[in-house]
Amino acid sequence: LSRAERRVILEAVPPAAPAQQSVTFDDLLSGTNFESGRDVLLPAAMARLDALAARLRGKQKVRVQVIGHTDNQRIAAWLKPTFPTNQHLSEARALAVTAYLMRALDLPAAAFSASGKGESEAIASNATPQGMAQNRRTEIRAWYEEAVELPAVATAPPKRIETEVLVDDCAVASQAANRDAAFSI
Repeated sequence: LSRAERRVILEAVPPAAPAQQSVTFDDLLSGTNFESGRDVLLPAAMARLDALAARLRGKQKVRVQVIGHTDNQRIAAWLKPTFPTNQHLSEARALAVTAYLMRALDLPAAAFSASGKGESEAIASNATPQGMAQNRRTEIRAWYEEAVELPAVATAPPKRIETEVLVDDCAVASQAANRDAAFSI
């Protein structure tokens, strides 16, 4: 993402209406969505995002909100230059998901909003590995309109109508006209 795209995405406000599609990617113990302490998507996460993108393709006026979350573990000292806090890591992960979906859906940055909540919105206790895994998550909400297919309208070629004008039983003029054409005598 360019710096301008990042700014647009981070400053965007999602729609107020409830989302039609809502997905949460938990960082389960059996497999993770990101490299540890990084914002690099792993293959399993990319496959799940591809499935979401497939469900959104063909929809009209798509808007997507991505919210990154972390557990309360401190950032490792060697990662602090890149991600000083969990807040920074959660924003970077939200932007990574956003960038992936932008490419997968071929949508502009204006169709997305992203934010990070760091460790501030835990949904489970950080006292256990299972709870921490649940807190390391990315929430994705999508708004869209269904594409409306108009019924096919059969169009028949115009019919030709032959007309003949008679004056005292004598043919004066013969004229071919489209049935929809207006003419006067």
